[in-house]
Amino acid sequence: MISHPVVRAIDKALRMMTLTYEIQAARWGLPAASLHRLIPWYQVLTNNPRALERMFEHDKADLRQLDVPIATQLVGDPPEPRYRVDVNRLQLPARGPRDAQWAVLEGHAPLLQAIADRLPDMPGQDAAALSFSLLAFRQDLGLQIPAWSMPQNLLTNARVVLEWAHAILHTVEATGRTESTFGGAPVPVREVAALTGFSSDFLWHLADRGANTPDSDTAETQVVRVVATTPEEGIAVVSRELRRGWRPRRVHIDALLQWAAANHPLPPDLIAALRSMQRGGSGASGVALPPGPGTGVPDAT
Repeated sequence: MISHPVVRAIDKALRMMTLTYEIQAARWGLPAASLHRLIPWYQVLTNNPRALERMFEHDKADLRQLDVPIATQLVGDPPEPRYRVDVNRLQLPARGPRDAQWAVLEGHAPLLQAIADRLPDMPGQDAAALSFSLLAFRQDLGLQIPAWSMPQNLLTNARVVLEWAHAILHTVEATGRTESTFGGAPVPVREVAALTGFSSDFLWHLADRGANTPDSDTAETQVVRVVATTPEEGIAVVSRELRRGWRPRRVHIDALLQWAAANHPLPPDLIAALRSMQRGGSGASGVALPPGPGTGVPDAT
């Protein structure tokens, strides 16, 4: 059974992911009022503007702490704040035949798969810390993540669940696109579980909550649309924006490299390639940020 705290974490993670993609999809940025209207979880608070504003501000703060590059610009006269997302600092770059870093990662995919294969034998906290990086590269490198023991306290942490939820929905979108020319084909829950290592119960609750967002008379078409009918029929995701995975955070790469240094040393070219793909810190963004606490698992919200 999925507990109420886990469901609350899933709801907040989906809300933060939706906020990120609504901002990203707007070429010239969006003001707060537009985001309040576009996101179902905000729409239900329309009659309580103070609560709505608190939720919005908390979500933005959490996303920025997770190295999601949300920028604020003042536009117009009088100036109005608009929000934008730097896509290049958030999403993994597309693979290309001349991309040396992707070539290195692909060449060492068997080594990363060997680390993934060890997740079930690790303590839950260690496996969780490594999962973030491995799941980020899962689709592009063809990795298969086996089932591992997930600490319950992490499943109740929305900031942790956000990274996992994004990797799961990205996997569903990409898998469904291979099954249908137009994308959005449903993927059975058991298949998603075999690819990502998450339990079927967790996957189904994530899909069900994503498909059944709060109702609103003013609801508009969402940038990320999740469809869930039955676990057997599967989960479908329709979203152009979700076709690129997110870069793993620097703290996630740190956790992977720290574990590898003690257990399964990685070659220098692979370490450099992993660093070039990280978000936050001195990777592709070139912006130095302080490392997060602990071993790559964000603090509780």
